[in-house]
Amino acid sequence: MNLRRKLAQRALERQLAYQQNKAQHLRGHEDEVIAAMTKSSRRVRNLLEQFQPIAKDARVIEVGSGAHGLIFCFDGGCRVGVDPLAVDYSNLFPRWQRRAHTIAAVGESLPFRDQSFDVVICDNVVDHAESPSQIVRELVRILAPSGLLYFTVNVHHSV
Repeated sequence: MNLRRKLAQRALERQLAYQQNKAQHLRGHEDEVIAAMTKSSRRVRNLLEQFQPIAKDARVIEVGSGAHGLIFCFDGGCRVGVDPLAVDYSNLFPRWQRRAHTIAAVGESLPFRDQSFDVVICDNVVDHAESPSQIVRELVRILAPSGLLYFTVNVHHSV
């Protein structure tokens, strides 16, 4: 196993442990969490709509949706969240995880046809992944012509 793969696997293990602990502390406060997630999702949607309107039936995906992703409160017709820990997160945070269809997969190999989404979101994911460049290729591949891409990264180590 190469170093990037080991680092990516270790990051997933740490993330799951962190989110398991977080789920215990959030019990009884789910409405507050959903309100904060809704605010973040609206901010991103408003930012994207400064470039072009997003149709009500837009196909929206968040690659690396995590436990508290934008997709869970993002207005849109078809909403999909992709995360390697999607099954775990669905069990830990059912109040919002079930607001979108979630798929357990990695961003380097997305199980979707070319040009299948109108809006592609990837919010602070690639610096945690095995192959950031492959994720970017996949984002571009699944983005429909004239679609919108929301891509952010906070790099805390070399990519």
